[in-house]
Amino acid sequence: MRKLHLLWMLICIPVLAPCQTDTKVSNIIEGGKVLLEFTKLFVGNKKANKSESDENSPCAVKLTADAVFNNNVAQAIKVKLISKSNQVVAGELVIQPGKSEVLYELKEGVYTYEITDVVTSMIIRKGDIRYEHCENITTSIK
Repeated sequence: MRKLHLLWMLICIPVLAPCQTDTKVSNIIEGGKVLLEFTKLFVGNKKANKSESDENSPCAVKLTADAVFNNNVAQAIKVKLISKSNQVVAGELVIQPGKSEVLYELKEGVYTYEITDVVTSMIIRKGDIRYEHCENITTSIK
């Protein structure tokens, strides 16, 4: 009788166990799924933002990208891009308030950008940005 009862328990527990869910584990799993979907969304937008991703396009042959900068602050700013690979200034832009400027045909690679106030020469923002071929990245300065 005891063996029959033990056998019945071994059969019923695995069948009934999936019906009961642990809410903490379920929430963690669902949160992970949501995070993964957001990641796919942003990576998908990055790839969709590429212009002329055809292998024979000029940007794919030259391995170049375009950098767009929007000035949303009240004063004029200066944007300087310096190549990380050879420390050469790739471009400097002076952008008036409410305007946009573009650096065309930047070589693919990592660049250090430095955004300064034109009047005071104070650094507003500094960092690194990576450009891949045929990619148009818009940076808004706020």
